[in-house]
Amino acid sequence: MKNKYKNLLIFAVIAVILIVLIFMTSPAPDRLGSYSASLEGLTVAQRKNVCLTARKLNNTTLMPGEEFSFNKVVGQTTLARGYKNAPVIVDGEFVEGVGGGVCQVSTTLFNSVLRAGMTVTSRRNHSLPVAYVPKGTDAAVASTLDFKFKNTLNNPIYLQAPVENSKIYSRIYG
Repeated sequence: MKNKYKNLLIFAVIAVILIVLIFMTSPAPDRLGSYSASLEGLTVAQRKNVCLTARKLNNTTLMPGEEFSFNKVVGQTTLARGYKNAPVIVDGEFVEGVGGGVCQVSTTLFNSVLRAGMTVTSRRNHSLPVAYVPKGTDAAVASTLDFKFKNTLNNPIYLQAPVENSKIYSRIYG
């Protein structure tokens, strides 16, 4: 019985060593595009909505030729799904609405997509300029507005969207 456990232990150690060697010798994926935006000035509710949305995007993988849909990946922004009421832009005015702050995530992703050289297939600006990016570089999303892009590379890409130090980051690797 002792030999059986000894053999299992030796096998486990060898397996771990092999996994570490494979990990260490595999090339790291290239960062194709990245962008960040400050969360300073957002309400607590907007920050919560940003964090919830970023978690849904994090580690999304797109295969070559696949189209990404922000609304499909994030899903509906409802109170039942944990989103909070916060300021949103509707018809050129700030009003209270469920999911305020979500557009900061779509906008940050849009700007990293541009830097990665991907093809944007659907995007609309807000009806007012936003403070967190230069004019014309935002990507509004709502139930009727989606931000979409296509992976035009010959290899898969994946997205990371961490929220750290009062900033939202969008990074594309491939």
